[in-house]
Amino acid sequence: MCQQIEDVLARAQEAGQARPDITRADIINLIWSNGRITSATDATSATAPTAWRRELYLMLDAYRAEGAHVIPEPPMTDDQLYDAMVHLSKLR
Repeated sequence: MCQQIEDVLARAQEAGQARPDITRADIINLIWSNGRITSATDATSATAPTAWRRELYLMLDAYRAEGAHVIPEPPMTDDQLYDAMVHLSKLR
């Protein structure tokens, strides 16, 4: 999956559609974030069953090259990402 993320991201960046400073770790964090939002759907399903879609669109817009601002925080390293994934698995 990581290779597929890198391939799609590279194509989007080469086409000028994705921010040039986005990394694989950023995309994996996006997937995690949306996963947390969709798991909250159980709590919102009666009142706003499609609320997760809005959040996904907002997150995806943040990755667009158009209107991008400099991000003062560097992306996570592969080691940091791995450690975070291990920590998350222990919380479940």
